[in-house]
Amino acid sequence: MLDILLIITFVILFVKFFSWLFTPTYRSGYGSWPSSTSVTVTLPHPEKTNPYRFFKYIEMTPYITLKAVRKELRRQNIVLKPEYEKAMNDKIRRHVFHNPYTFEEYFHCKFDIIGIRFLQCSPDKLSAFRIDLCYLKDDKIADLDDFDFIPPYPYNHKRKYLEIMDEYYFDPQKIYASEFEDIWKWYDEVGKSLNQNLVAVWDDEIFTLRELLRYHEITDYHIRYIRVREIARAHDMPDELGPLLKHVEADFGPDRNKSILAAILAFSIREMDIDLEQHVHILEPEKDLFSDLPTEEKK
Repeated sequence: MLDILLIITFVILFVKFFSWLFTPTYRSGYGSWPSSTSVTVTLPHPEKTNPYRFFKYIEMTPYITLKAVRKELRRQNIVLKPEYEKAMNDKIRRHVFHNPYTFEEYFHCKFDIIGIRFLQCSPDKLSAFRIDLCYLKDDKIADLDDFDFIPPYPYNHKRKYLEIMDEYYFDPQKIYASEFEDIWKWYDEVGKSLNQNLVAVWDDEIFTLRELLRYHEITDYHIRYIRVREIARAHDMPDELGPLLKHVEADFGPDRNKSILAAILAFSIREMDIDLEQHVHILEPEKDLFSDLPTEEKK
């Protein structure tokens, strides 16, 4: 009898744990949606995002996730635009959907500001393995993107890098298939957009970009960039992220990666009648990046 009770107790505890483990939170950027399904997603606001970005979300999101999203939208009586509803239903029914727009034909690679940041597995700039990009256009986030790539030897064999790959479930096959040079060449929106628009970084991410370009012997670049932290210091504003966020009183939503922060902080500073053009530096193959920097930073 005792054995039976122990088995029943174990089963109940296991079911409860399994249920807790797969109970997600939906994040739309405008609140949280508790759900009993087994997925967690970030949904672009269907009324405030552009068609390219929403169709891209449908194309990239697994159909099983979209089924749960559709259920939650209906539960909250949120009505999608007819074209969004049709795209979501097509993806759920056929398990595949192709964005009717391409990045270049929709945006023509023209933006107000592009924020960038890199993920690195060590302080060494060449240990970077991901670039995040935030495209700002017409005072809104037009698109967010990221590209994974393998860092050069020996960084791709270091323990910290392998631990990060394991912790965040990066797909080694995807990363090993690309180096930064491949990202620059294969995805026209990266190199073309960075060359044609104002790039914003928080602080030293520009050094990472420079080192990657030089290491891979990439020479087709002429990048206009600003360093947000440098501008804050020049205008007696806080030069730490937290205090500066409060100072500009910008609404960032739940996403706080530095590519978004750099882009919107730059936009917010511009809205304070600060001329960003006065703080523009140039990154190009023939130019010594350090020549633009104060003496204490040329180390």
